[in-house]
Amino acid sequence: MDVAAAPPPSYGGTERPARATVPPPARERNTMSACRTCLSLDREKAVAAAELWTSLAPDSRIEKVIELDGPNDPVVIDLTIAGTPYQILGAPHMGDPTMASSFFLTVADQTELDRFWDGILAAGGEELECSWIRDPYGFFWQVVPQVLTDAMLGEDAAVRQAAVEVVWTQRRVVVAEVEKAVEASRS
Repeated sequence: MDVAAAPPPSYGGTERPARATVPPPARERNTMSACRTCLSLDREKAVAAAELWTSLAPDSRIEKVIELDGPNDPVVIDLTIAGTPYQILGAPHMGDPTMASSFFLTVADQTELDRFWDGILAAGGEELECSWIRDPYGFFWQVVPQVLTDAMLGEDAAVRQAAVEVVWTQRRVVVAEVEKAVEASRS
């Protein structure tokens, strides 16, 4: 017997609509579910971090700040960084950020890269290897130009390798050097 063509089993009795114990899926409510990353840091630093990040990354803004009255109450900040929604929970210390989770910011060109990079350093950040920088709040950022992202996502293994080898020798990515390596690998 062809299982795919078999009729569904009948269990007898009167059929009645199922009663939902949870809200129906978003597609049935005519709304869309949303997911955003929530970043935790000390309450005193939350607003300052949001202001720094949104001042440096393109297409960024603070959407809403909810501050409760008590000294130990959290602050919740909804923000957008480079077009991506995030939320900050500013509360009593919940641990330090690690490199296991980082922001990956793709920028258009050297000017955009330098603006972000210099802003993080001026605020007390720390320059790391291979396009990584740590901001003054302990969060890690990978700041890469579009040409590097395109090279890494492309089909040409020689282009990917050439781009990676250049970046391995740099802290702040130099866009012209990545472009030169990519072009040379295509020859």
